[in-house]
Amino acid sequence: MQTSANPSNAQILIDEKIRQLKAQRNLLSPVSKIPPEVLGQIFTRVTEYTMASHLKPTIRFNFSFVSQHWRNVAISTPQIWTVLSEDYLTWSRVMLERSKTADLVVHVDIQRGYGRSEYSISRKSEFLQHVFEKHASRIVHLSVESNRDIPNFPPLTPRLQILYLSFEGSRTDPLHFPTYLLSASPLVELRVEGYKVDWKLFSFPALKTLILMFVRSEPSSALDFIKALQRTPQLERLRIFHSLPVSFDRAELSTIPPVELLALQELHISDTSSASLIPCLKIPASVSVALS
Repeated sequence: MQTSANPSNAQILIDEKIRQLKAQRNLLSPVSKIPPEVLGQIFTRVTEYTMASHLKPTIRFNFSFVSQHWRNVAISTPQIWTVLSEDYLTWSRVMLERSKTADLVVHVDIQRGYGRSEYSISRKSEFLQHVFEKHASRIVHLSVESNRDIPNFPPLTPRLQILYLSFEGSRTDPLHFPTYLLSASPLVELRVEGYKVDWKLFSFPALKTLILMFVRSEPSSALDFIKALQRTPQLERLRIFHSLPVSFDRAELSTIPPVELLALQELHISDTSSASLIPCLKIPASVSVALS
């Protein structure tokens, strides 16, 4: 006697015939005549639209469950699978494989607390380490929030354009920003929070956005900071929140001409030393300036 869990050979044949008939019916639909490369572009646009919404992968990629044809197109389109999040580690590992050699966007939060177990944090750290070791050369956008050191930061990130590093640990003993490892990266947007930065090593000539929050500058001086700005001539947006060096030596700063930031469009400074910084900058009159 056959059970429902063990269907007869006849039932298997019937199910297969039904599947074939459904596939033939789908081929008659106008949408089935869309070329695979066009369909892949549509899927890519859909994922770009939903990638910031933190939807579950089964929802973000629900088009891959519509038909076998759509699934084949989705799997063979690397750009669909390039935004990785630690929220869904199992999916992220699959996406790493399917993205092939495409540019990667990586978001990882490895902070202790907030109801997170040590096991969960450990898994996320291992995933980040795997991405660094095997795929660092593909990362174009990296966002890491942590209250611990980031082990073995990748020494080579030739495609990295957007970087957000946030350290929520001790304000009295912040981590060192890995400037020496990032000097070869074509960064255009950088946001640093809670790190210690050595401005002598800071040089990102393509940088357009710089956001500093609770950054420590020791052992750098105000002069080092000003010279670092000189090395960012394309800067369009500069936001500084409690991150300027403690003291500005006016006599020392008078030895160098004002820094020309002629592409600057927005300047926002929240610091007790803000009044001392402004005379050191030569900026367009149209710049939106906010001091607080």
